[in-house]
Formats: sequence, structure tokens, C-alpha cells
Amino acid sequence: MVFWILAFLLTVAASALVTRPLWAKRETAPPRAAYDAQVFKSQLREIERDFERGAVTAEDAEGARREIGRKLLATVDEAQSDDGAAPASLQTARLGVAASALLLALGGVAVYAGIGSPGAPDRPLAQRNFLAEQLENRLSQEQAEELAAEAAAEQPSTPIPEPEGLPEGTDFATLIQRMETVLKERPEDTQGRLILARAYLRVDRAADAWLLLAEAREILGADAPPDLAVDQGEAMVIAGGGYVSRDAELVLREVPNAPRSRYFINLAQAQSGNLGDAVAGWAQLLQDYPDAPFAPLLRDQIRRAGQEAGIDVAGFLGEGPALGPRISAVPDAGETAPGPSQEEIEAAAELSEEERAAMIDTMVTRLADRLDDDPRDVVGWMRLIRAYGVLGRMDEAQAAYQRAKAVFEDDTPNLRNLAEAAALAGLDP
Repeated sequence: MVFWILAFLLTVAASALVTRPLWAKRETAPPRAAYDAQVFKSQLREIERDFERGAVTAEDAEGARREIGRKLLATVDEAQSDDGAAPASLQTARLGVAASALLLALGGVAVYAGIGSPGAPDRPLAQRNFLAEQLENRLSQEQAEELAAEAAAEQPSTPIPEPEGLPEGTDFATLIQRMETVLKERPEDTQGRLILARAYLRVDRAADAWLLLAEAREILGADAPPDLAVDQGEAMVIAGGGYVSRDAELVLREVPNAPRSRYFINLAQAQSGNLGDAVAGWAQLLQDYPDAPFAPLLRDQIRRAGQEAGIDVAGFLGEGPALGPRISAVPDAGETAPGPSQEEIEAAAELSEEERAAMIDTMVTRLADRLDDDPRDVVGWMRLIRAYGVLGRMDEAQAAYQRAKAVFEDDTPNLRNLAEAAALAGLDP
């Protein structure tokens, strides 16, 4: 509301400055008829002087007076007509300018309401042009994938091992083909797309995977869970051979506070040569999640980047002075879920919508049962809470959150992770 009030006041002030000359009092030039009247009066005085000197006869002087008098009366009538027209013309101009200013203001409001974002947070001044310049200088996703393909072509071909447990005479590629055929007949099947995308990742087809994830997000629209954007961005990075393209970064920035998003966004900084900023960003991520499963790998990444940049990272890794206060974050629900098993792929290819929903329910139940046996698996709890939220089973999501809180009641970092996962699932932690 404050924004709209300020916008209104600025519009009024700008309009007032533009139209000020029309409203100010000013001296107007006398009409032409007034000059003519002065000339005719001067001629009358000249005739009187000529008559007194005897230069003209009385008869000629009288005739000249009548002719000049007639012209003088005509100029008086013309002057009165001009006096009435001038104010009306000025008033019309003022009304026209005021109407134009109003239309411009309303037009600006209409356009901004359609494409603007009045609720968007402010960006620090130092960063307002930095992001656009950085993205402009980075490769597109298409370019990154082309370079990754060229690099892969120069490496010896390594066959992808078949998953264990496949039925005799069946290979994983055949199962994927069956899923692809099924999805062609089900254009709105988001769960099928998610399963197939995970299968693509298992067989090194990340480019196909992120396209399927993008399709699923488009189908779900506003109902798409935030972590689905992170999954897509991560798949785009994998498809680009580990390079964070400008397209991938834009997708990741849709959920900028998710841990994986933060990691890859800072990786983009490192790939752009901003190693100092990358180390600082990764260090803050490590400070926020010191006990997360990815923490050891993150420490190694910080050490490597610090060594390359010549930066002493001991303080960042908790081996020196303490870091600053924690920056609030809203991460996603943990690491990427493992790919589906071959049995799940095979079953999903044959099932109807209802049967696939039942299969997904079974998978969630299996995760819940595993947590009964291993309640200290915080990532598992975060995945379970998220799964219940995606399925719309909010009561069970709340119950899982409460059970997890009881397990980790004395573990502040993991309680924070669980609370943020619950928020992403749609709960009010």
C-alpha cells in the first residue's frame, strides 16, 4: 500500500511541474485590434493639427474624421471579441493537459499492475546491475550442453551399467521406452514425468530429464512444489557438464534460499571468476547447515576454491575465528531423492493414473516405515514431510513433523531444517 501511495504522490508532483506554466498568472500581449485603435486615434489627432494649421479644409477634415471613426469602432468590436476568446482558449488548453496527465498516470498504473512486481524485495544497490551483467556473460543452456557433448566425445566411451534385479530378458532402456510411450498418451501425467525424469538421470540423459521436469512444472503451474524448480536447475547443471548456465541460474533463483540453489548459484560465481564471493556464499551455507549430509563435501569445495584463490578459509571452516550471525534461509527438503528402482519404473509403465497413485502411496509408506526403524535420519524426515505436502495429506505431514521434532528436540540445527522443510510443505511451523 505504501508503494501505491508514493507512486500517486510522485505522479501528482510530476504532473504539477509539467502543467505549471498553464496555471501560472502571466501578462498577455494586447490583441492586434488594440494596436489598430492606437493608430486610428493618432490619425485623428493628426487631422486636428492639420485643420488648425489650415492644411485641410473643414469639409475634408470632417470626411476624414468620419472614415477613421468608422474604422476605430470596428477595432473596438474586434478587441471585445478577442477578450472573450482568449480565456476560453486557455481554459481548453488547461483541461486538455490535465486530462492527458490523468490518462498517462492511469495508463502507467495499468501497465505496472500487469507486468510489475510491487511486492518484490529491494536489491542492494551494489547488486542491481551485477546480476544482469553476470548472466549476460554466461553461456546459455544450449551452449553449455553443446560444449559438454564435445568434451564427452573426446573421452573414452564408458557403458552405463544396467540396474540390478531386472526381469530376465528386459533391460532398463526398454522400460524407459515403455514409459515414454505411456506419457505420449497422458499429456497431463505429472507423476509419470517425474518418475521418467529420475530414470533419465540414472542413464546419463540429464538434458531429457530437465525438459521433463520443466513440463511437469508447467502442468502444475502455481501448485508446483518449490523443490521441483531446484531439481530442474540441478539437472540442467548436470546436462551442461557441471557448468551453471545463465538459464539454469535463473531457474535456481526461483528458489534462491534452497541449499542446492545456494550451492549452484555460488558455483556460478566461482565459474565466473568470483572465487571470493563463492567461498563466502558456500561458507554461509555451511554455517547454516553444519550437520547436513552435504557438509563434508561442501568443506572440501571451500578448501579447493580457497586454495585456488589464495584465500585463508580456516575461519570459514570453523578452524579459526567464528563466522558472523546466521542469515535466515528457507531451504528445500534436503538432498535429491534417489532415482526410482527398476521395479518402480517397470510398474509405472503399466499402471493407470489410480494405480500409479497407489504405487506412490506405497513408496511414501515404505519411507515412513524405514523412519520407524531409523528415527535419527533427518533427511528422511524432511523427505517424508515434503512428500505428504505434495500429496496434499497435510494432517500426516503435520504428524510427521511433530514426531521428527520429538526425535531431534535437543538438536537445534536439525530442528531448524525440519521447520523449514515443514514450511515448504505448506505447514505453519
